Amino acid sequence: MATAIESTGLTKRFGARAAVDGVDLAAPRGGVYGFLGRNGAGKTTTIRLILGLLRPSAGEVRVFGEPVGARRLKTAAMIGSLVETPALYDHLTGRENLDLTRRILALPKTEIDRVLEVVDLAGAAGRRVGGYSLGMRQRLGLARALLGGPRLLVLDEPTNGLDPDGIRDMRRLIRSLPEQGGVTVFVSSHLLAEVEQTADHVGLMHEGRLLAQTSLRELKGGPAELEIEVDEAERAAALLAQAGLSARREDAALRVRLPAEWTAAAVNRLLVGADLAVQRLAPRQRSLEDVYLDLTGARAPLNA
Repeated sequence: MATAIESTGLTKRFGARAAVDGVDLAAPRGGVYGFLGRNGAGKTTTIRLILGLLRPSAGEVRVFGEPVGARRLKTAAMIGSLVETPALYDHLTGRENLDLTRRILALPKTEIDRVLEVVDLAGAAGRRVGGYSLGMRQRLGLARALLGGPRLLVLDEPTNGLDPDGIRDMRRLIRSLPEQGGVTVFVSSHLLAEVEQTADHVGLMHEGRLLAQTSLRELKGGPAELEIEVDEAERAAALLAQAGLSARREDAALRVRLPAEWTAAAVNRLLVGADLAVQRLAPRQRSLEDVYLDLTGARAPLNA
């Protein structure tokens, strides 16, 4: 698999604490890689290592095969980034803000028109940025990151603070970039549902470690699950545990993972045979949140 980002044993310590601990990343080229984890999981530190803003304590990271430490200028030229809220000049227009960066990079003026079209800000480019909404400011920051046609776009929590319309616009943009310009997008977030709607591949970070990474489809595969509404949920969970099935409470229901040798009908017979009243029993597709909770143990099953 050709990678845009690849790291081996990537580690960053601050004193005795390892913010990033032995991370082996492999972000494929030409898609959207969702980098997931809670706040404080090590996502932003990893991004700063990818961008060459921090030196690793151990290990290395490569961008399109080039080592970031030894070839920092070369890798920087291949990356556009939007980390946190973009720093913009409120008294200048959107176009003037972009023009400052264009001049530094010695790019043609047509490059401004190109990126404004990509982020759908051409109609607002003549307005002062002080009058922009937060969503428009984020899109302008994204336009600036796209100047020069980077091969890799790194986004750190790009939907933070946005209203539903702004989130939808950013989601649409992220999904469209690999298709329109062949850009690889590496996006970090603690919002599982957002990444689930945009990413092709996912890496799950927890306490500085990369717990899993694979395609979203493979990550959400595995044993089927049932959602069961039953009276006496605690007794039902204990009965399922005796049969070797893991269940956890979710709102008013039980979530039960089905090994290959079990069927929904067999689970129903088990419960009914114990004089438990089953109100509802239905298959449920695993979400990214389910996978994350399973891997981190953040929410223990009722019968664990």
